[in-house]
Amino acid sequence: MRKSAVIIFSYAFLVFALCLGISSFIGSVPAVLEEYRRTYIFCRGFLCFFRFLPAVLSSGFLVALSIYFGIDSEKAQMRFSPVIVKDLKRTMVLSLILVAVMSGVAEIASPIVQRKKDYAENSERLLTEYIQLGNESLAAENYVLAHRYGSQILKIRPASSEGKNLIDKSEAVLKAIKKISPETEKVKTGGELHIFDEISGETVTSLINKSKMAAEKGKWFESHYFAQLATTTGSEKDINIKEARRLASQAWNVLQSVSPSAKTRDQILFAKKRSAYKALSEGDNIEAYYQFVEISKQDVEWASDPDVTEFLTIARNRMEKQCFFIDETDSLRTFENFLNVYFTVKHSDGRTDVVYIQGITPVYDNGGMVQYLRGLTVTTFAKNGSFIKSFSVPYAKMLSVAVSSFDENLRAQLDLPQKVKRVPYILLKSLDRNGREKIILPKYEFSDSLHPDQKTQPISTVLAMSVEDFFTACEQSAGLRTMPLDTLLKTAGKAQNFGFSNEISGAFLIKRITYPLIMMTILIFFAGLAWNFRIHKEQVFKFVWVFIIPFCTLACDAFIQIILSIAELFNFMLVSVAGTASLLVALGFWIVVFFFAVFYFVTRKTN
Repeated sequence: MRKSAVIIFSYAFLVFALCLGISSFIGSVPAVLEEYRRTYIFCRGFLCFFRFLPAVLSSGFLVALSIYFGIDSEKAQMRFSPVIVKDLKRTMVLSLILVAVMSGVAEIASPIVQRKKDYAENSERLLTEYIQLGNESLAAENYVLAHRYGSQILKIRPASSEGKNLIDKSEAVLKAIKKISPETEKVKTGGELHIFDEISGETVTSLINKSKMAAEKGKWFESHYFAQLATTTGSEKDINIKEARRLASQAWNVLQSVSPSAKTRDQILFAKKRSAYKALSEGDNIEAYYQFVEISKQDVEWASDPDVTEFLTIARNRMEKQCFFIDETDSLRTFENFLNVYFTVKHSDGRTDVVYIQGITPVYDNGGMVQYLRGLTVTTFAKNGSFIKSFSVPYAKMLSVAVSSFDENLRAQLDLPQKVKRVPYILLKSLDRNGREKIILPKYEFSDSLHPDQKTQPISTVLAMSVEDFFTACEQSAGLRTMPLDTLLKTAGKAQNFGFSNEISGAFLIKRITYPLIMMTILIFFAGLAWNFRIHKEQVFKFVWVFIIPFCTLACDAFIQIILSIAELFNFMLVSVAGTASLLVALGFWIVVFFFAVFYFVTRKTN
């Protein structure tokens, strides 16, 4: 059997070399960037080889076994003879190895290579798109966005003159107005959103005690901050709320008592801190952030002031729950994990959200995960199919958020099952890290029939689905052929929730699970044919037989494709008739066929 394996894999290697040669020298290469031309050619050659691999291995198997069976076939004088049983065992082992190779290529290698080929094909389109958007941003004096597109262009093509031009022009303006600085803080991308993380583990009493301790030390900003958190945390029934309000009022009166006309250095700092803190206490977290940033940049000593460092961090953390920084997307990988994602989200009142995302890039940091969504568009339709509203944004930032962190009204609106613990929370607003001028907001469109009160334009949204279902929808949108098998198994019967067909999804699931069993059955059947056409040991090998092998491969390919096509039609029929039990029925059917193939093999004999 070792010689048989050598024959099979040697033939497979020759076919692989032929496929690479054909891909390299025959056939035109589509418009791809020169840097990705070689990648495209290699991927195309691999995919061509993968397409014919089952037929190549099967024909090699057929030829190799016809030689192997001729060695001691004379001993098999009757059906079920010890010789044929021994050959069956060895044939089964070799068949299992070949089926494992076929399945591994179909489920793992082929999707990976296909993605690389798609990326190579998309490289020129992405480059053109980024150059166009970058020039448009530059013309609109949106220098931060132009800088981002320039960075993306250079990642695709490092020598791009357009990318360098965008970087140089935008960077010159940004540096001139002090928007880019070497001291700029590293982008924080990790972690998950916790709406009440500032008071996590705290009670009204503990916050009041912290407020009193801060007041005793003359830290009136801290005293007011903790007292205000206490009033937010507690309810009207809490007996300590009055004390919290008294402490907040006391601290604010002290802060207000400083004369605004004072001109000493410390008093100027105090006035600036008070103005920034006032914005923070009123919920204007973005304005508070920018004011504290300006204070820290204005003076080195001011930047190290305890109040400035503490409340700048608090303002930044609060702001990052409302929006994200434009420059966060500069560090993204050139290619996304998913391209052209589309799915639907159905609501209990009959509304349907149609979600389209041009590209999704995950970023892992600090043990957390953030998804950056490029070209997000969400369109909402009523139960009768009429348009309600839509919004689109160039980039959005998605976080995984616990449902328990939302208030009762939002949980009621989402109307999610109890088992859903985390949902996609999407930030739609992005802004410049160092200045107020550049803000990117979502663009909304509304139906004329919509009441003015309903034409709200929020800067964040929550998809009414679990985070797990979001990624499942992304996988399903990428294609049922390349979708991970475990994910496809999880979506059995749920594809309709995402706007896909349950029947098609179920048929593909059966096809991919039964594929190894079908190929195993075909190989055992081919082993029976190899016995019938075995080459006897006294027969002289003729070189002309070598030229028969390619025709044998074509015949095997035609036979395999016919069987798989019939099986696919059978799968659709099963899903329509048997529903959720269709997979078990299909497995049972092919197991019976497999035993028929085994029976066909063991009944072979010399004559």
